[in-house]
Amino acid sequence: MKILYYFIFGIFGLLGAYFVLSSLLGRFNLWDLNALQAKTILAIAALAGVRLLYWAYQLGEVQGKYLQGIAVIILAVLVFQGIIFLGAILFSKRSFNFFKKES
Repeated sequence: MKILYYFIFGIFGLLGAYFVLSSLLGRFNLWDLNALQAKTILAIAALAGVRLLYWAYQLGEVQGKYLQGIAVIILAVLVFQGIIFLGAILFSKRSFNFFKKES
């Protein structure tokens, strides 16, 4: 469990750092949102994911609860993806076509 925990934590920790930096420095396209909206959504998602990864670090490294740490890492990935998806749906002009009834 310990090796799996460190492997998963390392991969998603690097991905989290990449997404935080890319939201601040890079170009991120999220459907038809403008650049500021897309970067804001990505930054919020990345920071939420990084906070959960810190909790996973506390569980696994400090407390030795590696299985719970792995569960929190998976939760961090799901939360990150959920925030990106909800942000794209809620703030995109194109997304409201899903909710319109065709006549």
